[in-house]
Amino acid sequence: MTKVAFEPWHLVKIPDMAGPRRNDDSLLAWGVRQAQFLPNVTFMVGDVPMACGGLGVLHEGVAEVWLAMSSRVGPHLVREVRGQLEEWIVDLHLHRVQTVVDASFEQGCAFVQRVIGMELEGVLRCMGPDREDYVLYARVIDGTRSR
Repeated sequence: MTKVAFEPWHLVKIPDMAGPRRNDDSLLAWGVRQAQFLPNVTFMVGDVPMACGGLGVLHEGVAEVWLAMSSRVGPHLVREVRGQLEEWIVDLHLHRVQTVVDASFEQGCAFVQRVIGMELEGVLRCMGPDREDYVLYARVIDGTRSR
């Protein structure tokens, strides 16, 4: 397994991508938008992209996480993905990371809660391109919270 810089075409080459599948054109367009945000990475097994992800820094200390993975990934790659996120959190001095997941993608919702350690914050109604509901998850680092 190797890490390489993310390129949009990696998304359409992920075998058996987990979650709701979009057509290749919409995946590629989404990838072009995601490539503008740094940092980002693709995890390759041989010449096959198995997972892609990155961060879009919203403002100092806060970033939106994006991730696309094959449903074939094993525990080693899952640890690598989590380790990469932890590295970015430290390097970028983040106090909050968040992501959105298609509400119908139960496996993805469970993944961000159990593996990434995010908590449910709410439902974003009609957020998807086809008016699907999405779920907002977040992780506050070091328990820092203002109220």
